[in-house]
Amino acid sequence: MNCRRSPLHRSAGQQGSSLVVVLLILVVVTLLGAGAAQMSLLAERTSRADRDRQIAFQAAEAALEDAFQDITSARASLFKPGNRQGFPVNPGDCNTGTNRGLCLPSATNVPVWDSVNFTDTATNTATTAGLGDFTGRTSPSGTGSGLVPVQSPRYVIEIVKDRSPGSKAGAVIYRVTAMGFGPSANARVLLQGEFKN
Repeated sequence: MNCRRSPLHRSAGQQGSSLVVVLLILVVVTLLGAGAAQMSLLAERTSRADRDRQIAFQAAEAALEDAFQDITSARASLFKPGNRQGFPVNPGDCNTGTNRGLCLPSATNVPVWDSVNFTDTATNTATTAGLGDFTGRTSPSGTGSGLVPVQSPRYVIEIVKDRSPGSKAGAVIYRVTAMGFGPSANARVLLQGEFKN
């Protein structure tokens, strides 16, 4: 008499291996889901940082344009060729108060724009000028406002010798350095341009 085992008896020993396979598949799917979520968060942070940098860049551009307008309009007499009356006397110094933002280049290799405090906004002590201080232009800024800079952009104007080919003796150019701020205090952009009168 031949005795055959029923299929039920064969599968009884294999039930544990299918559980292990299913658990391994679940672990792999969980790891893939966690990796995808982490990549999504990283992409969101990157795009937010890029947006903040773009806002700071636009603010710095606005400050450069405001400085160029300052040179040609509101305080134009200070920037007439040969007139250095509004600028400080000592190299490396910047004015405060009503002539804030006007600087003489340093006698050392340290650039003036590297030593000024672009975050100081006090009218009497700041060595930088804010957007609209002398032109009347305005810019939205403030904390908690969403997509506007945390503070208004600022700039300094340095009077430097014109060393371009064909320039006259004693000719000067105005080097403008502007800093723009983003919605985050860490987002800052520094731009520089030159203006020749």
